[in-house]
Parts: sequence; structure tokens; C-alpha cells
Amino acid sequence: MNNMTTTVETPTVAPKSQVKRKTTQSAQPKVEKIERTVTPKLVCQVTGVGRYTNAQYLQKKAAARNCSTAEILSFYVSRDVAKLLRSGKTVAEIQGILGSTFESPIMDQPIETILRYNGKTKKGA
Repeated sequence: MNNMTTTVETPTVAPKSQVKRKTTQSAQPKVEKIERTVTPKLVCQVTGVGRYTNAQYLQKKAAARNCSTAEILSFYVSRDVAKLLRSGKTVAEIQGILGSTFESPIMDQPIETILRYNGKTKKGA
């Protein structure tokens, strides 16, 4: 008979404290944060109705009136409200006509001041 001996090697497992782990980076690439500009929202100071606009439009409007964009935002009124103001109505009357319950921060402002920041400007004048 033929005596054959075979040796089988069994892998030994190291305790968890001795295991060295490879630190691998995640499979997902790093995403760069993109700076976003906030889209300004014009809110009518009489009715509370808002609409989105862009910063370039506000800057042009402010430059044409020699004021800041913050002033444009704080005195903005919608087209319908501006028409009613030009016709001689007060802020309280306009709110009654349009059915608005918005607490207007420009209630005490003169109509001329409100209209100065709204509507078209005359070029060359």
C-alpha cells in the first residue's frame, strides 16, 4: 500500500483587534457645492401678493431711480395697485377694493413716495 499523506492548510483568523482594515474612499465622487443666488421676490406692499424677479432687473430699476434695491423691494406695489394710486385712491381704499387684509407697512407713506419707486421712469429727464 501506498502511504500518502496530504496536508491541508487552514487559514487562521486573527482576532478583530489585530485586523488591519484598508481605508478606501467611497465609490461616489465628491460633489462640489455650487453657490446659488437667492431669487428676489417682489411682494406688493399693499396686497401682499408676490412675484419672483431677478437681481439684474432690480439693480437696473434701482440705478434708474438713484436708490438701493432694498428700497425698491420695500416700496414695491403691483401694477394694479399703482394704477389705483395714480387715480387718487388711498392705500386703505385700494385694500377695500381688492379685498386685501394684508397689514401694509407703507400705509402712512405719501402716494408720491410709493409711486416714485414703481412704474416707468422718463429717460433723459
